[in-house]
Amino acid sequence: MTTRNALVALSDATQVERVVERLAGDGINVALVGDATVPGAALVVAPHERSTAVARVAKEFGSLDILVTDVVSPAPRRFTESDPADWFSAVHSALSLPFSLIRAAVHELTAGTDARIVVVGHGWASSDDEDSTASAAVQGAAVALVKTLARDLGSAGITVNEVTIPTDPASYAGAIASAVGYLVSPLAGATTGQILTAGSGGEIRP
Repeated sequence: MTTRNALVALSDATQVERVVERLAGDGINVALVGDATVPGAALVVAPHERSTAVARVAKEFGSLDILVTDVVSPAPRRFTESDPADWFSAVHSALSLPFSLIRAAVHELTAGTDARIVVVGHGWASSDDEDSTASAAVQGAAVALVKTLARDLGSAGITVNEVTIPTDPASYAGAIASAVGYLVSPLAGATTGQILTAGSGGEIRP
């Protein structure tokens, strides 16, 4: 059986540890965008080299089959008191990091026949917080990106799904790792365009 290769780019250190542990435990080679070595990671790419991470993984591992990345919300800001240029800049910056990584990965992912993209975000839960117009704009855009990429990339053998968590993610690292592990497994080969909520409780949203 051919070993699969993954690139993980997550912002929360605990999430990184648990996701890498899960993927490595499932026999997947894991490359990590981060500042420190994490047990289970075969390759670490420094954050300032993020733009070349996909190419490096493809070169050193021989292929890229899985991408796990997150969407980090901008800091809360009152809409009526925000400078429009600053507001749009914060939204653009938050979306640019995952977008650019996904865009760079698509070429390598299409070289295989069973590739997976998993986005970790907050989904519509971000709109429940105060002063969250920028955050909700970013997270809503991430949901739309996942849905449309699932459609656009499906014919190339790539599934695209999102794991959403509450805006206070401290206790959800284990649930995220389990969800990611499932979404990249053979069991989820036909699952795409879905928003999987980690944890329990809260409203049921589209």
